[in-house]
Amino acid sequence: MKKILIIALLGLLAVSCSKDQSAVKKLTGRWILVSTTTINEDNGTENTDPASETITSEIEFDNCKLAKDEFCTVTFILNDEFYGLALYTVSGDGIILEMFDSKYEDAFGTSEIIELTDTDCKIQEEDENNSSIKYISNYQKV
Repeated sequence: MKKILIIALLGLLAVSCSKDQSAVKKLTGRWILVSTTTINEDNGTENTDPASETITSEIEFDNCKLAKDEFCTVTFILNDEFYGLALYTVSGDGIILEMFDSKYEDAFGTSEIIELTDTDCKIQEEDENNSSIKYISNYQKV
């Protein structure tokens, strides 16, 4: 009976890890911000703004294996120039995206991946001061 339980738990762990790695594989590449949406759950409002026409904001996720590496690298690009570097990991069956300072490995953001396809990505964050306000960044693969 113990053997069956252990095998079942290992199988569940393998499925969870494969969903996280699948998300990393889809994230791999360069993404451009196309719009942002602000949702206020207190008053039920939702406002979507297109990305700036004068400032381009992009993120580039490297390809890595979560099984080997605890973190992967993400690069931030502003107006086609290097802006910063961070580490990231994906967990929670491929829906939790955590970013860390690349030098100190301090977490600076936990987001929820609410949509991820080969061409589109929506990442949702909560306002630090008001959990009823959500921000959704809409990206398209370049």
